[in-house]
Amino acid sequence: MEDIGKIGVEEYHPSDYVQLSDFKMMFNFTLSACRIFYYGIVAIVSHILGFFSITSKDNSYPLVGKVALVTGAGNGFGRSLGIMLAAEGCHVAVVDIDGDAAEETAAKLRSMDVKSVAYKVDVSDSAQVEKLHDDVVEDLGVVDILVNNAAILPLMSFREGTPTDIERIVKVNLLSHFWTTRTFLGDMIKQKRGHIVAVCSGYGLYPGGRSVTYSASKFGVRGFMASLSEELMYNDHDFIKTTTIFPLLMSTRKE
Repeated sequence: MEDIGKIGVEEYHPSDYVQLSDFKMMFNFTLSACRIFYYGIVAIVSHILGFFSITSKDNSYPLVGKVALVTGAGNGFGRSLGIMLAAEGCHVAVVDIDGDAAEETAAKLRSMDVKSVAYKVDVSDSAQVEKLHDDVVEDLGVVDILVNNAAILPLMSFREGTPTDIERIVKVNLLSHFWTTRTFLGDMIKQKRGHIVAVCSGYGLYPGGRSVTYSASKFGVRGFMASLSEELMYNDHDFIKTTTIFPLLMSTRKE
């Protein structure tokens, strides 16, 4: 089979790579970062403060004894969120596709005098997420706080990579939010409380170069959370809170 498809009247070769100079790549990246900062700073700050407010000891929703689940918690931002929640007295389900990294985080949290269990799960797989639900409920109890943090960020232009690469990005960055939220929302409705947190991205506020697929997936997360919030209110389930965080740049693993 020829590795050629048709888009309009142009031939598209998935194996073709757009060649950009280092200077142009850096310029585009810097320009995109400035745009994100300029257009998104107010929203970013407000959403981050909104998330931090649920961890306040003076808040009407104390976290001591609550069960939180954090995806992508084996490293970086997800691990930091897990540590922050444990510091407030939460028991934490540490979910990551890297089982060793997840266990490392869970061990750290257990040293903080809370319960924490590591789960090696590919959250882009709905069947694995359904099994995760049963395992977490058995080990820690019903989840009160769901933090959808898992994501992958490939630095490639739209014509780089393969259809499989694009599909993987969308599944991890966007569809995983559908699977986890659908799976854990029912328990929150039954207990009439809960908080769903989505870690989006500055690229979900303003697009950037060499990140078409990533940016599209993050705009999807933004739309998903906005629509979810509206649906919860429409169905008189507004006792379940939602928060979307739009971080800019952070340190994380490369793979």
